[in-house]
Amino acid sequence: MSRYRQDPRWIVARFASTCSCGKPIAKGERIYYYPTARKAYCHECGEPMHARFVAECQDEAMISGQSW
Repeated sequence: MSRYRQDPRWIVARFASTCSCGKPIAKGERIYYYPTARKAYCHECGEPMHARFVAECQDEAMISGQSW
């Protein structure tokens, strides 16, 4: 499956910030990041988002005949 620069991904936070749920994110914490929107999500919020993104990628690959 193709990966793109703007795909959401897990990264390590380079600075402190806040998740959309209001939880503080500490520097060095593993977060789920959306580069296009420039939004970071804590691990608890990122898990379901990541699962949904992977499921959508698998669906797209199956429909287009690509291998996952």
